[in-house]
Formats: sequence, C-alpha cells, structure tokens
Amino acid sequence: MGFAITVAPEGVPEAERDSPVNASPATLFTVTVRLNLTSRESSNLFLAGDVLLSWPSEDALPCRSAALWDAETEALASSIPFTRTSMFASEVARLSGGLKIRYRQAELANRVAEMLRRQLLEAGIGEEA
Repeated sequence: MGFAITVAPEGVPEAERDSPVNASPATLFTVTVRLNLTSRESSNLFLAGDVLLSWPSEDALPCRSAALWDAETEALASSIPFTRTSMFASEVARLSGGLKIRYRQAELANRVAEMLRRQLLEAGIGEEA
C-alpha cells in the first residue's frame, strides 16, 4: 500500500478539440497519482497535518480537461475553467481514479511526476512496488 504515479501519453478527445485550448489532435501526457493508504500511513498523514501536494501550472490544461475531480463532481469541474495547482493528499486518496493532470510536454509531465513522488515520500507515504 502507498502511492503509485504514472505518466502516459494520450490523444486529445475529439469532444475537446473545438476549444481554443485543445484546437489540435496533438498528444497530451497525463500524470496519474493514486494513493492507497494503510492505517499507519493515514495516521502519519493526520499527525503531519495532511500534506498539500503541489505542481506547476505551466503548460497544464485547465481542470475541466485535466479531470481533477471524480465522476460525482465532473459536472461542476466542467464549468470551471481554471488550472488547479495543489490538492491535499487526503483529497487525492478519496479520488476513485486518482489525481489526473494533463500536460502538453512529456518532459514536464515526467518532471511533475518526480516532484509529486518526492513530496509523497517526504510525507512518509511509501511507493507501491
């Protein structure tokens, strides 16, 4: 138990290509963070006062494209055109599909994945094998 972070390429969904942000069918790179905490890790997180994970907004897509919220709040997320740059670890743990952030550049997506990995390790949350 702990966390897993992946970076995967994906195409821009056709439904999103008509927006100025996603005008072309270029490849995007999605950073996905999933937290599966043990009771010990949850306790450590609580004692640390929860951990605010943060990432750069540079080249990130707005949250309606980045799917930062799960299906229950997707309607709300679709109507808010801003880029979120932080989230508490406890919030990430509650997201059924994990935290997903899309970037236009693979290099930046990989850098963000490493940034988030370090933040989680510093918070005492172990990486899943």
